Amino acid sequence: MNARPTVSQLLAGQVLEGASLLGGAQGLHRTVTDVHACTPAEADLSRFGTHAALVLQSPVGYQLEMLLPRAREAQASVLAVCAEPAAVLGSTRWLADRLALPLVAVPSAPLLDLAQRLHALVHGDDTNRGLTCARLARQLGRRPASPAETVHALNALLPAQCAILSAEGTPLAGEPPARQLDHLLRAAAPATIRDEAGAVIALPAGSASGRLVPLWLIAETADITDSELNTITAALQIAAWAVTAWSATHQLEAARNSAFQASVLTELLTAGDQVTAHTVGHALEAGWTLDGWHIGVRILPTDTASRRSQATTTRLRQVLAAQRISAPLVELGDSWAAWLSEPDEPAPDRFSAVVAGVRRSLAAMPGAALVAGIGKAQPGPAGLARTLTEAWELAQIAGISPGRRRVEHAGATDPRRLVLAVVSGNETVRRSHLLLGALLEPSNNVLLETLDTYLTLESSASATAKSLHVHRNTVLKRLDRIEQLLQMRLDDPAIRFALRIACRAAR
Repeated sequence: MNARPTVSQLLAGQVLEGASLLGGAQGLHRTVTDVHACTPAEADLSRFGTHAALVLQSPVGYQLEMLLPRAREAQASVLAVCAEPAAVLGSTRWLADRLALPLVAVPSAPLLDLAQRLHALVHGDDTNRGLTCARLARQLGRRPASPAETVHALNALLPAQCAILSAEGTPLAGEPPARQLDHLLRAAAPATIRDEAGAVIALPAGSASGRLVPLWLIAETADITDSELNTITAALQIAAWAVTAWSATHQLEAARNSAFQASVLTELLTAGDQVTAHTVGHALEAGWTLDGWHIGVRILPTDTASRRSQATTTRLRQVLAAQRISAPLVELGDSWAAWLSEPDEPAPDRFSAVVAGVRRSLAAMPGAALVAGIGKAQPGPAGLARTLTEAWELAQIAGISPGRRRVEHAGATDPRRLVLAVVSGNETVRRSHLLLGALLEPSNNVLLETLDTYLTLESSASATAKSLHVHRNTVLKRLDRIEQLLQMRLDDPAIRFALRIACRAAR
């Protein structure tokens, strides 16, 4: 609540300078919450509310004395009479004392002028708050203000240091808060903390998705009054509307750009070596460089919980930029495509640096199950399509290949690229189906999974049992059944190698 003045504080101020207290001194402690001008003949004083200061023109005779009981019943805080003290009867002063209702005489004061000045004094905090909020609304209301513009306006008008944070606590505008606010951000509700160090106000803003609060308005300040705290809170509420408008506009523009970029990239990938001028023009409109050499990167989720989302895209773009991989990042289906473009053919150490940067980027997102493939450098628009296609193929085996590597790349000495080419051929697939035979029947899915796991884990029955969460004896029984169906011995290294390729090709 606002800090309203008491009757004694009003008497000590300049507005009532020269006024005389005629009676009712026992009520000087009362708070004044409003000011109204009225006539002595006013019938219903309750309509002015409780704890009001009533300002009257000089009444005649006993009119003021008759008004006192009704003013006390209406719980008025003080009566201010625009009159000389001598004009007020002694019996009226005595009654004011009996009712403990302060009676003040203000000589030579015009009624409306006195009422207006007292009103400004009583409602000064509200007036200042209104002016502050009006100025802020004018500055932010012309167009959707950016986070930086919003924080600049808040800092200029408020006795506080303001900032806008993401849901993870990353500053979008303003200085990072001095306090740790993780507990406030997780609560996803407006909060105010006041202690000996000062105050912090946290207000959610932006276009929320589910229970996630995308943006936070934060104001930090040293020790302040209740009135200043209320002013800061009111201003943050206005700023929250501006931030929400900016967020909605930004998300709409991002969605529009994302759809356009995905469309252009699809054109490039399907054009092959025949990239048209129309496609090149669209790529330039998207801000992409198609000349020079390109290193393609494809990033895939490995479970439904990590499927592409705006929050994951934003975080992925941040971690890639932190590794100096400032590449276009395009949402494509449930995955992402990125590439680096350079005027000359990248040196081997440059390619290695990209691989290392992508690995560190995925490691910086522990909550997302992501894998990646990186194609070798290729020149020109058609080369961009080829390196992204190669990156896609490599991403398909990332995380499932021996060693469980999250990032697969087209290094010259990497044998996985050759294996992928072998097992993806039509002839290999046909022969694999003949080799596996009855294991491909739906009723034998468990046997096929057991064989694939067993061969992937270097023919270790114990490791296979642990991976499949079954007993080792169960694995041994299944392997016996597999040998019977295939009429092959799994202790033959050549047969194991052939079956391993067959299982991979049959996926």
